[in-house]
Amino acid sequence: MCGSPGLFRFTLDGWRTYYEIRLRKRSRSVYDTFFHSGHFVSGTLLEFTIEWSGQANRDDGVFRIAIED
Repeated sequence: MCGSPGLFRFTLDGWRTYYEIRLRKRSRSVYDTFFHSGHFVSGTLLEFTIEWSGQANRDDGVFRIAIED
């Protein structure tokens, strides 16, 4: 469990460009963020990592989600 806010960093083009969104705390151990649906089109690969405030390292690795219809 993490008690500090996080930074959600994601890319839709293989890290040529990326976006950062602060995570919102919803409950003691649940954080979330909101995406505009225009970010996602079929065939896109969403890659992301999370960096928690107060910690030197990001979560282990980069996570990937394939967007499909």
